[in-house]
Amino acid sequence: MSGYSNIAAAYRAGPGAKAAFTLDSWNRFSADHPHISKQQFKVMTQQLKHFNPTEYTRPVANRALQENVLQGQPGMFSPKNPLGRYQGYHGNFGAQSITDAINAGALPQDPTNIPNMVGQGGMFMPHGATQIWQNMMAGHQQHQKWEQMMASIPTAQDIMAMMPQYPDAKPVGHGQAYSTGGTSMQGLQAATPDKFDTEGGGSSTQHQFGQGQQYTGSMNIGGPANQEAAVFGQQQNLAQMDWDKLHRQNQYSVGKAATNAAASLGINFA
Repeated sequence: MSGYSNIAAAYRAGPGAKAAFTLDSWNRFSADHPHISKQQFKVMTQQLKHFNPTEYTRPVANRALQENVLQGQPGMFSPKNPLGRYQGYHGNFGAQSITDAINAGALPQDPTNIPNMVGQGGMFMPHGATQIWQNMMAGHQQHQKWEQMMASIPTAQDIMAMMPQYPDAKPVGHGQAYSTGGTSMQGLQAATPDKFDTEGGGSSTQHQFGQGQQYTGSMNIGGPANQEAAVFGQQQNLAQMDWDKLHRQNQYSVGKAATNAAASLGINFA
Protein backbone atom coordinates (compact mmCIF):
# COMPACT_ATOMS: atom_id res chain seq x y z
CA MET A 1 0.00 0.00 0.00
CA SER A 2 2.68 2.46 -1.06
CA GLY A 3 1.67 6.11 -0.86
CA TYR A 4 -0.89 5.52 1.87
CA SER A 5 -2.15 8.57 3.76
CA ASN A 6 -4.80 9.65 6.26
CA ILE A 7 -5.90 12.90 7.90
CA ALA A 8 -3.19 12.69 10.57
CA ALA A 9 -0.33 12.91 8.05
CA ALA A 10 -0.50 16.69 7.90
CA TYR A 11 0.26 16.98 11.63
CA ARG A 12 3.77 15.55 11.61
CA ALA A 13 6.58 17.75 12.86
CA GLY A 14 9.96 17.92 11.13
CA PRO A 15 11.21 17.58 7.59
CA GLY A 16 10.79 14.60 5.25
CA ALA A 17 11.46 11.05 6.41
CA LYS A 18 12.68 12.24 9.79
CA ALA A 19 9.35 13.88 10.58
CA ALA A 20 7.51 12.47 13.56
CA PHE A 21 4.39 13.00 15.59
CA THR A 22 4.84 14.96 18.76
CA LEU A 23 2.73 16.07 21.65
CA ASP A 24 2.12 19.29 19.75
CA SER A 25 0.90 17.20 16.78
CA TRP A 26 -1.81 15.68 18.95
CA ASN A 27 -2.82 19.00 20.45
CA ARG A 28 -3.33 20.54 17.02
CA PHE A 29 -5.04 17.43 15.62
CA SER A 30 -7.50 17.06 18.50
CA ALA A 31 -8.39 20.73 18.20
CA ASP A 32 -9.26 20.25 14.53
CA HIS A 33 -10.92 16.82 14.94
CA PRO A 34 -12.49 16.66 18.38
CA HIS A 35 -14.56 13.59 17.47
CA ILE A 36 -11.41 11.46 16.87
CA SER A 37 -10.22 9.56 19.94
CA LYS A 38 -6.66 8.98 21.13
CA GLN A 39 -7.02 5.34 20.03
CA GLN A 40 -8.01 6.32 16.51
CA PHE A 41 -5.15 8.83 16.32
CA LYS A 42 -2.66 6.19 17.47
CA VAL A 43 -3.85 3.83 14.75
CA MET A 44 -3.50 6.59 12.16
CA THR A 45 0.14 7.16 13.10
CA GLN A 46 0.85 3.44 13.00
CA GLN A 47 -0.80 3.05 9.59
CA LEU A 48 1.32 5.81 8.11
CA LYS A 49 4.54 4.12 9.20
CA HIS A 50 3.36 0.55 8.43
CA PHE A 51 2.17 1.26 4.88
CA ASN A 52 4.98 3.75 4.07
CA PRO A 53 8.11 2.17 5.58
CA THR A 54 10.53 4.17 3.41
CA GLU A 55 8.93 7.50 4.28
CA TYR A 56 8.94 7.00 8.04
CA THR A 57 12.45 5.99 9.10
CA ARG A 58 12.29 6.87 12.81
CA PRO A 59 9.62 6.03 15.46
CA VAL A 60 6.38 7.58 14.31
CA ALA A 61 5.57 9.10 17.72
CA ASN A 62 8.10 10.73 19.99
CA ARG A 63 8.53 9.86 23.65
CA ALA A 64 6.38 12.71 25.03
CA LEU A 65 3.45 11.74 22.78
CA GLN A 66 3.83 8.06 23.65
CA GLU A 67 3.91 8.62 27.40
CA ASN A 68 1.23 11.30 27.65
CA VAL A 69 -1.30 10.32 24.94
CA LEU A 70 -0.86 7.00 23.15
CA GLN A 71 0.35 4.62 25.88
CA GLY A 72 -2.30 2.01 26.78
CA GLN A 73 -4.43 2.68 23.69
CA PRO A 74 -5.13 -0.51 21.61
CA GLY A 75 -3.29 -0.02 18.33
CA MET A 76 -3.81 -1.42 14.84
CA PHE A 77 -2.38 -4.84 15.73
CA SER A 78 -3.91 -5.20 19.20
CA PRO A 79 -6.38 -8.10 19.77
CA LYS A 80 -8.50 -5.53 21.62
CA ASN A 81 -8.89 -3.68 18.33
CA PRO A 82 -9.70 -6.52 15.89
CA LEU A 83 -10.47 -4.29 12.88
CA GLY A 84 -8.01 -1.49 13.62
CA ARG A 85 -5.85 -2.45 10.65
CA TYR A 86 -8.75 -1.52 8.32
CA GLN A 87 -9.50 1.85 9.90
CA GLY A 88 -10.32 4.31 7.15
CA TYR A 89 -8.83 7.60 5.97
CA HIS A 90 -10.98 9.63 8.37
CA GLY A 91 -10.56 7.27 11.29
CA ASN A 92 -13.72 5.19 10.91
CA PHE A 93 -14.89 1.92 9.32
CA GLY A 94 -16.37 3.01 6.01
CA ALA A 95 -17.31 1.19 2.78
CA GLN A 96 -13.66 0.83 1.72
CA SER A 97 -12.69 -0.49 5.15
CA ILE A 98 -15.35 -3.19 5.22
CA THR A 99 -14.56 -4.13 1.61
CA ASP A 100 -10.84 -4.48 2.42
CA ALA A 101 -11.67 -6.58 5.48
CA ILE A 102 -13.95 -8.85 3.43
CA ASN A 103 -11.28 -9.34 0.76
CA ALA A 104 -8.70 -10.13 3.42
CA GLY A 105 -10.98 -12.70 5.08
CA ALA A 106 -10.80 -10.72 8.33
CA LEU A 107 -14.53 -10.76 9.09
CA PRO A 108 -16.36 -13.56 10.92
CA GLN A 109 -18.68 -15.84 8.99
CA ASP A 110 -21.55 -14.63 11.14
CA PRO A 111 -21.61 -10.84 10.57
CA THR A 112 -23.83 -10.13 13.58
CA ASN A 113 -20.95 -8.97 15.77
CA ILE A 114 -19.19 -6.74 13.23
CA PRO A 115 -20.56 -3.44 14.64
CA ASN A 116 -19.27 -4.41 18.09
CA MET A 117 -15.85 -5.25 16.64
CA VAL A 118 -15.80 -1.83 14.94
CA GLY A 119 -16.74 -0.16 18.21
CA GLN A 120 -13.79 -1.77 19.99
CA GLY A 121 -11.56 0.43 17.83
CA GLY A 122 -13.45 3.59 18.76
CA MET A 123 -14.85 3.71 15.21
CA PHE A 124 -18.36 3.79 13.77
CA MET A 125 -19.81 2.55 10.49
CA PRO A 126 -20.91 5.29 8.08
CA HIS A 127 -23.85 4.81 5.74
CA GLY A 128 -21.99 2.94 2.99
CA ALA A 129 -20.48 0.39 5.36
CA THR A 130 -23.80 -0.01 7.15
CA GLN A 131 -25.54 -0.90 3.88
CA ILE A 132 -22.89 -3.50 3.06
CA TRP A 133 -23.21 -4.99 6.55
CA GLN A 134 -27.02 -5.13 6.26
CA ASN A 135 -26.69 -7.01 2.96
CA MET A 136 -24.29 -9.42 4.66
CA MET A 137 -26.81 -9.96 7.46
CA ALA A 138 -29.63 -10.63 4.99
CA GLY A 139 -27.50 -13.19 3.15
CA HIS A 140 -26.47 -14.83 6.41
CA GLN A 141 -30.06 -15.11 7.60
CA GLN A 142 -31.12 -16.56 4.26
CA HIS A 143 -28.32 -19.10 4.53
CA GLN A 144 -29.44 -20.05 8.04
CA LYS A 145 -33.01 -20.61 6.80
CA TRP A 146 -31.69 -22.79 3.98
CA GLU A 147 -29.64 -24.87 6.41
CA GLN A 148 -32.63 -25.28 8.71
CA MET A 149 -34.81 -26.34 5.79
CA MET A 150 -32.23 -28.85 4.59
CA ALA A 151 -31.83 -30.21 8.11
CA SER A 152 -35.60 -30.79 8.34
CA ILE A 153 -35.67 -32.99 5.22
CA PRO A 154 -35.71 -36.62 6.40
CA THR A 155 -32.98 -38.91 5.17
CA ALA A 156 -33.57 -42.42 3.86
CA GLN A 157 -32.62 -43.75 7.30
CA ASP A 158 -35.17 -41.43 8.94
CA ILE A 159 -37.89 -42.69 6.58
CA MET A 160 -37.02 -46.32 7.26
CA ALA A 161 -37.05 -45.66 11.00
CA MET A 162 -40.58 -44.18 10.74
CA MET A 163 -41.97 -47.22 8.91
CA PRO A 164 -43.79 -49.84 11.04
CA GLN A 165 -41.64 -52.83 11.86
CA TYR A 166 -43.08 -56.36 11.69
CA PRO A 167 -41.51 -59.52 13.08
CA ASP A 168 -40.14 -61.97 10.55
CA ALA A 169 -42.62 -64.68 9.60
CA LYS A 170 -41.68 -68.26 10.48
CA PRO A 171 -43.67 -70.41 8.04
CA VAL A 172 -43.94 -74.19 8.44
CA GLY A 173 -42.80 -75.89 5.26
CA HIS A 174 -45.03 -78.39 3.43
CA GLY A 175 -44.32 -81.95 4.44
CA GLN A 176 -41.67 -81.05 7.01
CA ALA A 177 -40.99 -83.37 9.88
CA TYR A 178 -42.82 -82.40 13.05
CA SER A 179 -41.40 -83.13 16.45
CA THR A 180 -44.04 -84.28 18.85
CA GLY A 181 -42.00 -84.20 22.04
CA GLY A 182 -42.56 -81.97 25.05
CA THR A 183 -45.43 -81.35 27.43
CA SER A 184 -47.68 -79.97 24.69
CA MET A 185 -47.49 -83.33 22.89
CA GLN A 186 -48.46 -85.41 25.90
CA GLY A 187 -51.05 -88.07 25.11
CA LEU A 188 -49.87 -88.45 21.54
CA GLN A 189 -49.56 -92.21 22.06
CA ALA A 190 -52.09 -92.47 24.83
CA ALA A 191 -53.70 -95.70 23.52
CA THR A 192 -52.97 -98.72 25.70
CA PRO A 193 -50.80 -101.12 23.70
CA ASP A 194 -51.87 -104.72 23.27
CA LYS A 195 -50.19 -107.65 21.57
CA PHE A 196 -50.85 -106.13 18.18
CA ASP A 197 -49.43 -102.66 19.12
CA THR A 198 -45.78 -103.78 19.26
CA GLU A 199 -43.55 -105.67 17.04
CA GLY A 200 -41.11 -108.20 18.43
CA GLY A 201 -42.00 -107.34 22.01
CA GLY A 202 -40.49 -103.83 21.84
CA SER A 203 -41.77 -100.87 23.82
CA SER A 204 -42.76 -98.77 20.80
CA THR A 205 -43.76 -99.13 17.19
CA GLN A 206 -42.30 -97.06 14.34
CA HIS A 207 -45.54 -96.06 12.68
CA GLN A 208 -45.52 -95.53 8.94
CA PHE A 209 -48.15 -93.36 7.32
CA GLY A 210 -48.76 -92.98 3.59
CA GLN A 211 -45.61 -93.24 1.49
CA GLY A 212 -43.11 -93.48 4.29
CA GLN A 213 -43.82 -90.09 5.95
CA GLN A 214 -42.99 -90.25 9.61
CA TYR A 215 -43.87 -88.07 12.59
CA THR A 216 -40.83 -87.93 14.82
CA GLY A 217 -40.23 -86.57 18.26
CA SER A 218 -39.18 -82.90 18.16
CA MET A 219 -41.50 -79.90 17.66
CA ASN A 220 -40.23 -76.31 17.37
CA ILE A 221 -43.54 -74.56 16.71
CA GLY A 222 -44.82 -72.14 19.33
CA GLY A 223 -48.21 -70.69 20.24
CA PRO A 224 -51.46 -71.77 18.56
CA ALA A 225 -49.54 -73.47 15.76
CA ASN A 226 -47.97 -75.74 18.38
CA GLN A 227 -51.37 -76.88 19.61
CA GLU A 228 -52.74 -77.41 16.10
CA ALA A 229 -49.70 -79.43 15.10
CA ALA A 230 -50.02 -81.50 18.26
CA VAL A 231 -53.66 -82.41 17.51
CA PHE A 232 -52.84 -83.17 13.90
CA GLY A 233 -49.89 -85.35 14.85
CA GLN A 234 -51.95 -87.19 17.46
CA GLN A 235 -54.73 -87.91 14.98
CA GLN A 236 -52.30 -89.20 12.37
CA ASN A 237 -50.44 -91.40 14.81
CA LEU A 238 -53.65 -92.86 16.22
CA ALA A 239 -54.85 -93.64 12.71
CA GLN A 240 -51.53 -95.28 11.92
CA MET A 241 -51.71 -97.35 15.11
CA ASP A 242 -55.19 -98.57 14.19
CA TRP A 243 -54.00 -99.56 10.74
CA ASP A 244 -51.01 -101.43 12.15
CA LYS A 245 -53.25 -103.23 14.63
CA LEU A 246 -55.71 -104.37 11.95
CA HIS A 247 -52.83 -105.52 9.77
CA ARG A 248 -51.37 -107.65 12.53
CA GLN A 249 -54.80 -109.04 13.48
CA ASN A 250 -55.29 -110.13 9.90
CA GLN A 251 -51.88 -111.77 9.80
CA TYR A 252 -52.61 -113.53 13.10
CA SER A 253 -56.01 -114.77 11.91
CA VAL A 254 -54.62 -116.12 8.65
CA GLY A 255 -51.72 -117.75 10.43
CA LYS A 256 -53.99 -119.36 13.05
CA ALA A 257 -56.37 -120.74 10.39
CA ALA A 258 -53.43 -122.26 8.51
CA THR A 259 -52.13 -123.87 11.70
CA ASN A 260 -55.56 -125.37 12.53
CA ALA A 261 -55.90 -126.74 9.01
CA ALA A 262 -52.46 -128.33 9.16
CA ALA A 263 -53.24 -129.87 12.57
CA SER A 264 -56.41 -131.47 11.19
CA LEU A 265 -54.26 -133.09 8.58
CA GLY A 266 -51.78 -134.24 11.19
CA ILE A 267 -49.11 -131.72 10.28
CA ASN A 268 -47.18 -130.18 13.16
CA PHE A 269 -45.13 -126.97 12.55
CA ALA A 270 -43.66 -126.89 16.06
